[in-house]
Amino acid sequence: MRHPNPDVIHLLRDMAAERRSVTEMVRSVGARFAAPALSPVDVVRAFREAFGLTLAQAKPIADWLAYGGDDQSETALHDLIWPYIESNQDSWRQPVP
Repeated sequence: MRHPNPDVIHLLRDMAAERRSVTEMVRSVGARFAAPALSPVDVVRAFREAFGLTLAQAKPIADWLAYGGDDQSETALHDLIWPYIESNQDSWRQPVP
């Protein structure tokens, strides 16, 4: 299991500040890890570190990655995760050390 580097955390926070979709952020993390297979554990860890999410709050990301999905599931994932990201914005809008 990898720890996301600060560039990934910055990327996620910048994308959230631009109000990008959660699925777009997930795909961007996958591109930054540059792994042959996107590890749901790594992506969940990146979201947790970037936005202060609990495991329960971030778990739908792992489920979405494991099962794939269509446009409807992308919207559902965004609707599940975005409120948590938004509610924690006071903490994630702080600079990454």
